[in-house]
Amino acid sequence: MSGGELQRLAIARALIADPAVLVADEPTAALDASVQAKVLRLLLDVQEARGLALLLITHNLPVARHVADRIVRLENGRCVAEAPGPPAGQEGAAPVAWMRLA
Repeated sequence: MSGGELQRLAIARALIADPAVLVADEPTAALDASVQAKVLRLLLDVQEARGLALLLITHNLPVARHVADRIVRLENGRCVAEAPGPPAGQEGAAPVAWMRLA
């Protein structure tokens, strides 16, 4: 199976229990850009269709900015910064101010 197929299978398995929250830990890691986009679209479609919360864990800031309503920066397991995601239609905007909080 391809990486994208494995990610979609993992998502399907997680949804069997009909969760209120779906935790996606690095769902786009090691995937090429076109497959990343498909997996992210699937996650967002599932989130909307089922009305569930999506907790996306990623080191890929562009991915976080693209999909997040709220972004939290963790350092050593602690929240060191929090900010809203970009307004709708502004996903490609410059990184938000919380990135400067190190």
